This record gives sequence, C-alpha cells and structure tokens, in this order.
Amino acid sequence: MSSDLTNNDFKELVRSRTDLVALVGESVALTPGRGGAEFKCLCPFHDDHTPSLVVYPDRQTFRCWACSTGGDCFTWVMEFDKVEFRDALETLAKRAGLEMPTFAGKRPQENAVAKTDVLDVLTWAENEFHRCLLDSQMAAPARDYLKERGFTDETIAKFKLGFAPNDGQWLIARGRGKFPLEQMLTARLINKSDDGPGHYQFFRNRVLFPIRNDKGRCVSFGGRVLPQFAQPGVGKYLNGSDSDVYSKSNLLFGFDAAREGIRKAGTAVVVEGYTDVLISHQFDVTNVVGVCGTGGRESPCELPVGEHRPAGARAARRSRPG
Repeated sequence: MSSDLTNNDFKELVRSRTDLVALVGESVALTPGRGGAEFKCLCPFHDDHTPSLVVYPDRQTFRCWACSTGGDCFTWVMEFDKVEFRDALETLAKRAGLEMPTFAGKRPQENAVAKTDVLDVLTWAENEFHRCLLDSQMAAPARDYLKERGFTDETIAKFKLGFAPNDGQWLIARGRGKFPLEQMLTARLINKSDDGPGHYQFFRNRVLFPIRNDKGRCVSFGGRVLPQFAQPGVGKYLNGSDSDVYSKSNLLFGFDAAREGIRKAGTAVVVEGYTDVLISHQFDVTNVVGVCGTGGRESPCELPVGEHRPAGARAARRSRPG
C-alpha cells in the first residue's frame, strides 16, 4: 500500500471498512432494539447480568451504561483483546483485507496530531484516572469524599469518575512509550513548564469528571479539589481548556448519559454542577445535564438527541443557590 498515506488516513480507511455491529457480533450475542437503531448485549468488560452494552450503528460507537466502557471499533479490539492501539489497527486492517502501509520516515505514533489521535489519548487518560480512583492508595481520600457525598459505586462507574494524583509527572510517566508529549499537550492533559524545560500534569489532586461528546468519547475533564487539599485563592473546580475536540460553550456534561432520558421527556434540565448531574441520575432523573465551566448558558439550546427527538425538545436551565 502507498506510503503516502498518513497514520490517520489509514486509520480512517480501516474504520470505514469496519462495521462495528458485525465486529462486536463476532464475540458476543447482540439483540436488536428500536427498529435496528441500536443493538444490546451483556457487557464483556464487567460482571453483567442484564444487557448493559449498546452498539449504535449510525454513530459506529458502543457504550456500556453500567461500567462506562465505550468507544469505536479500535476501542473494542483494544479492550476485548487487551492490546495496544497499534495491534488493534493491524487486527482490523487484516480483517478488512487491507495491507498495513509503511509510513515514510516516521512511526505512525510520530505523525502529525489529528483529532482522532487526540480522542484516543483522552480515552486512555480517562481509563488511567478511573483505575487510579478505584485501585490506588493515593486515591483513598477521593473515594472517602465520594462516599461521604453519597455517590454509589454504580454512579462512579456509570460516569467513569477518576482521580488525578498530586504527582505532576504521574500521567506523563504512564504515557511514556504510548503517546508522544505533543498529543498530550494537544489534548490539554499536560502543560509546558513556565520556569524551565519539561512538562507537568494539568489536573492534580482532584476528583475528575469526564466530559464526553455526543458520540460518547471523552474530550475533556472537570476537576474538583478534595476539601482537605483546598488552598486560598485556588478554585474549587478546575475545568479543562478548550481544544481541537472540546469547546465549553458547545457541550453539556452528562449529555451522553442523558440522551435517552431527554428523548423520552422531550426536555432537558440543565444544572450548574457536575455533582448535581450525578445525584440526579442516581435517583433516576435521567434528563439532567450540566454546564461545563462557570459561565453557564444564557439562552435555551438545541440538543442533538437524534431522529426520535420529540418536536420542540429543548434545554431548560435550572440553577440552585450556592
């Protein structure tokens, strides 16, 4: 195959030749729903007893609504086969009858950063932060905080909450050999040091709330400092910076989880805080979404809830004191 292809060109070619429904159906039993608009199955990524994983043919994505594992065809192979992206790309290329190209002069990882590559590094970071929250001793205060706030394990898994340790090199060290620093910078996961060479982790000592686009892909995070580590003059919340894949003014926190609830209710309730969204969904009020950042929204906004959206489905803002 021509070496003129970039890594991203070939990745998109493989994606276009892969039917996610057929791919997932090779490993698990799928049941069609909503007239073929979605397919459900028992999630293979946790101990599932009722079909929690949904495959969306129109978006070519999947999402487990219990454990929050989700993504595209590459994510499926990476999670199901426990392999890195390069191996998943080779597997899907072979399945599609495509020969892996030789990328001129550079390894695929070293090609120019593209939006899809940024989404891959954000998905990886989301998983790393989530595992840290669940398993690391460093995250014990974060687990205590969430328990004190009344959040259940199911809610933590559904929204895939995470924890960023105080070590400014923690994520950089874990990504070494997987992603170049350029990708992590573009994803706004790290910053360049102001007082010399080097980089540091953007989120530190914070509970993290993944922010996803309408396809369920992580595009940024909101971070809440733990009360015992709060410092004068430092904001309680730190919101991810705008990037190639994220704009605060164009996304609502929790929309991917609220899509079906909004479709059924015909309206969305927009609240001020990430935790307000979590607790609402925990009590089965599932048409609630939150603003990203402190600016809020001054007017109603149309929400892309799909072709089944009831006429006039809009977002109604609801704020609370404090």
